[in-house]
Amino acid sequence: MVPSIAIREGVHKSLQITAEHFAETYQKKARFFVYNSKRLHELESFSSDAGINIMVINTQAFAAKGKDQRRIYMELDDFQSRRPIDVISRNRPILILDEPQKMEGKATTKSLEEFNPLMILRYSATHKTQHNKVHRLDALDAFNQKLVKKIAVRGIQTRGLAGTAPYLYLEGIEVSKKAPVARVEMEVKLATGEIKRQLKRLEFGRDLLTVSNGLQAYSGFTISQIDANKDAVEFSNGFELRAGEATQDISEEHMRRIQIRETIRAHFEREQQLYSQGIKVSDVPSKLKPASKT
Repeated sequence: MVPSIAIREGVHKSLQITAEHFAETYQKKARFFVYNSKRLHELESFSSDAGINIMVINTQAFAAKGKDQRRIYMELDDFQSRRPIDVISRNRPILILDEPQKMEGKATTKSLEEFNPLMILRYSATHKTQHNKVHRLDALDAFNQKLVKKIAVRGIQTRGLAGTAPYLYLEGIEVSKKAPVARVEMEVKLATGEIKRQLKRLEFGRDLLTVSNGLQAYSGFTISQIDANKDAVEFSNGFELRAGEATQDISEEHMRRIQIRETIRAHFEREQQLYSQGIKVSDVPSKLKPASKT
């Protein structure tokens, strides 16, 4: 059960890709199909076949108000005057909710009862409501079980400074035909007197005391070298900061924000690499994502 048509198509594609894998595991092929109220013969086979049967259905097929969506609750002449929902419920199906945090509305939650499920498994990497966790798959587990070919880690290290510690985070270094530029996140004093953290593109020779609009914590921090080979920035006071490093003045919340930003950046960098090789991202089969079931 999925919250959208787009995810439904993705799940259907994943079932096609993994069909042989599950056939080897269970010594029989799983039959799967996408529910369509105009192809109810597939539902008939789903209910009568004793093998492994998977029906993929999106919430719009039973929780929306349109005429086509209501067919699941209608006695249909072309279905021997039966209601599709009754046929499904008599199977006592196991419901697997993909991205359950998107299916917690009152109408959808109430509609789930109509399926008379034997059990409900909620599969997501970002659960909104925690239930009874029965399984957890993290990135390392996925790699050890050979579900993914490799994992990449981007860490954030904190560096201490003697005396007062200004906040500094080196996001990376831009290299072009011109001199390299460092992307540095730092604190800046606004005209209102408020202090905010901003991402600055800084070149060789920039004085952070000036850039910060006079914050004394940055006194002595003038960029003396930007080393693209080491992915590092050196300052006139001898302090060196490498890409991915932040000074000790960093909260847990801000660290998470940096991690999210780096994850998104890594995704686009990978997409750019694949594009340069003539590979579209949509051409790459999706892998099992780290997640947990509740």
